[in-house]
Amino acid sequence: MKQATLLLRSAKEEEREALGALKLRATLAWGDHTRQVLLALGGADELAADLLASSFVAEIGGRIVGFATLVTKDASDAEVEELFIEPSEWRRGIGTRLLEEAERRAGVAGAHGLRVAANPRARAFYEACGFQAIGEVPDSFGLAPLMQKQLG
Repeated sequence: MKQATLLLRSAKEEEREALGALKLRATLAWGDHTRQVLLALGGADELAADLLASSFVAEIGGRIVGFATLVTKDASDAEVEELFIEPSEWRRGIGTRLLEEAERRAGVAGAHGLRVAANPRARAFYEACGFQAIGEVPDSFGLAPLMQKQLG
């Protein structure tokens, strides 16, 4: 049986709500947060409108299975602000493909480095993709590893 092709493309305005729902499902799948706590924090179930233009999705057979958001911070650095994969699709290479696309887009924008404030549970994933911890930053749940990868 032929496996469906993974397509990477820019996010569309009409997908913003669905991307927020995917973000919440992926966050809840870690199992250490309740829906009420996440929703009380605000933003756990939405993709901010100002990030939509910088977002791109992974799609298989017309179904969105993940998305990422890349923001250029300054002339030399870009940051992955969002990276979420549909939990039923974890460990199938989708996150890696989204990070590769983020690297490509960051390089086109002239960035020399790519950063991410990683979920501590995802640290090993980012390390496997070539990122190194360079510090910690506060997030809604405590401290998150700040990770960086040099480009080019």
